[in-house]
Amino acid sequence: MTKTKHTVLTPKDADETFFAGANTAAGFASFYPEIFDERELRRLYLIKGGPGSGKSTLLRRIILAARDAGLRTEAYLCGSDPFSLDAAVIRGSGGVVAAIDATSPHAYDARYPGAVASLFDPGAFWDISALRAHRETITALADAKGEAYRRAYRYLAALAVVRRDLRRLGEDALDRAKMGAACRRYAQSLAKRSGEADARLGAKTRCARCISMRGEAAIDAAAEYDTVTVADGAFASAAFFDAMREELISAGLGVCRLCDSVEPEVTAGLIVPSRAVRIIEADGKVGERNFNLARFLRRDALAETKSRRAFSRKCAETLREGALSSLAEAGECHFALEDVYVGAMDFDALTAASAALIEEAVETAKG
Repeated sequence: MTKTKHTVLTPKDADETFFAGANTAAGFASFYPEIFDERELRRLYLIKGGPGSGKSTLLRRIILAARDAGLRTEAYLCGSDPFSLDAAVIRGSGGVVAAIDATSPHAYDARYPGAVASLFDPGAFWDISALRAHRETITALADAKGEAYRRAYRYLAALAVVRRDLRRLGEDALDRAKMGAACRRYAQSLAKRSGEADARLGAKTRCARCISMRGEAAIDAAAEYDTVTVADGAFASAAFFDAMREELISAGLGVCRLCDSVEPEVTAGLIVPSRAVRIIEADGKVGERNFNLARFLRRDALAETKSRRAFSRKCAETLREGALSSLAEAGECHFALEDVYVGAMDFDALTAASAALIEEAVETAKG
């Protein structure tokens, strides 16, 4: 199989950037329930439309307008296409305003329609007759895309099984008491630093990696964060992150959990917003501080499972490449579909119609 690329995305337009969903072992997972709570929002704009209808561009325009107004912004990228936006959040003295792509697989129904949530449909600016003329092309591409995704999810499901076995072997070799003591010391030292209240991300879950139609992608930290890295050669980092999270919470610090993109229930990193610290697994780089998990692993226990772990790693790599290859096939269909829909859109009319939405969103957040 062809090796797929790994892209590191550096936040540019927004203050914070994460993924809004991920292709996982259980299929596509939307993180909207963790990110958006209508009870906490002043406004929520649901943008519904097909591929190539300008949803991502509209979300980016909202972020840029909010940034120009001096508001804090969060961008949420698509877990299947990391170059596309799925959601935008702006924060100001008037409250929190969000706009989301509410189209499948992020299907979303308003909890408080009218009072908080309202619908905006870019599909109103399609030339329907042009789309109907391409009916056979659209249906063929959509069906082929769906089959490629189903194949990718079978690979990811098998990958999760192998990874669970690798984690169990690594965690069985951990000296948890020693590791817990190191986490406790660091959490207590971090708590003593001065910092701001956790008014940004809160104690919720975010995702900073994805396995997508364009390969694997990871989001680099915003410039304001100090990065603490975790060096792990034995699939023991999830246990470390869980232990560190408990100690940080015990020390009185709010923690945002970064989840694994293939297995969202697995912790793949942590953010402490009030201290502007991000703790992640090292990926060829060492941060301002580094925790080497070899300090907490019993070498004799690892030696006993060396052959088994080596075989499982090879299996995991093969399954990962299979998933990425299938997603790349899905991408060929998806981007061809986008071309069809782009050709049927009146983008000038969309831009004019969405100007009022953007103005209202910014003014509401400004208060």
